[in-house]
Amino acid sequence: MINDNYPSTHSRRERLPNQFAISAKRIVAACPTYNNWGYGLDKPYVYFADLDAQTIAKRYAKRSVFYLCGSKDSDANDSTLGKSCGAMLQGRHRLERMRVFAAYLEYKYGQEIAGRHMFAIVAGVGHYGRGTMTSPQGLKVLFAPIR
Repeated sequence: MINDNYPSTHSRRERLPNQFAISAKRIVAACPTYNNWGYGLDKPYVYFADLDAQTIAKRYAKRSVFYLCGSKDSDANDSTLGKSCGAMLQGRHRLERMRVFAAYLEYKYGQEIAGRHMFAIVAGVGHYGRGTMTSPQGLKVLFAPIR
């Protein structure tokens, strides 16, 4: 799946360059929808509506997830990049958002999540699904044994 947002399981956050930080109340107040589904766990889609946020967060942490992003997927002016306030709290572009999300997962779950949630940056590739999926990192995951 190609995505430019990450569903944070924590309701307060802000982006620093490639880092995760707890956001100030003034930032949260200026962006009341920042934690809605897709960027957070508020107002989930119907599929998740019967689950509380804590259950979703616990299940997500136990899943095996591999995140791919191109090293050149760093165009803050890309017309397809999400630019809502929720998106911008995650980062200026997709590469930064992935790095911030990786830092967030370590903050939220500690190092034990590293074996289940893995991140890779594909050298020389921008926002191009075929380029990331057919990269050595992408092929390794696509054809990995099911655990």
